[in-house]
Amino acid sequence: MQPQIKLCIPTLNRYDLLIKCLESAAAGSVPPVAYYIIDNGTVLDFTTIPKEISGRVFIAKTKYNIGVARSWNWFIDNVECDRMIICNDDIEFYENSIEKLVDGYDENFIVYPEEGATSFSCILLPKKITTDVGYFDESLSPFYAYFEDNDYHYRMKLKGYDIKSAPGCKVKHLGSGTLRKFTGIEMQMHHEKFRAAQTRYILKWGGEPGKERFIEPDNGVDSGTTRKDNP
Repeated sequence: MQPQIKLCIPTLNRYDLLIKCLESAAAGSVPPVAYYIIDNGTVLDFTTIPKEISGRVFIAKTKYNIGVARSWNWFIDNVECDRMIICNDDIEFYENSIEKLVDGYDENFIVYPEEGATSFSCILLPKKITTDVGYFDESLSPFYAYFEDNDYHYRMKLKGYDIKSAPGCKVKHLGSGTLRKFTGIEMQMHHEKFRAAQTRYILKWGGEPGKERFIEPDNGVDSGTTRKDNP
């Protein structure tokens, strides 16, 4: 029996890219049984959703941009299925992309496409991992989108899990689709938020991604907590 597949997509204003993502997923050899969308832009018009899948699309509208980590956590809390795929709105699937991604399923790994996407821009997320590792850290980049993936990957590794690519799985990733519409002022704010998130990550783990020194996070809650360095 083919496992249930549900596609989860946070989106922010690039609804044209979102529609392409949905259409490409629906046209694949193994289409999702449902589509969950977090509308961080708040004005997604349901009538633009392809009619052939509109009955299987669920849209959660926010009052403001809640950010990537909180969007991903919403999916963890609200979507129950055998195979949950979370992807950016600027991902386009080829005919067998989802089939190959699911073929690479392993409950001890977050699986991502072998070609065309960075590791967390399109992932197959096992329930076992979210149950054990927990939620994405919303405090690193509140209402935005940086370092929550690095943090989760590191926490996974501390518990014996990892990420890996799915052989033969390819997708098309436009990359930075939302950033392309930013004004100069918005881009400046974007860089400031990146640097702030980077600083929080370093304070939490004692180093940048790949250079972490702590095996227990310093969340700044208890200054007397003893930190243990990585061997």
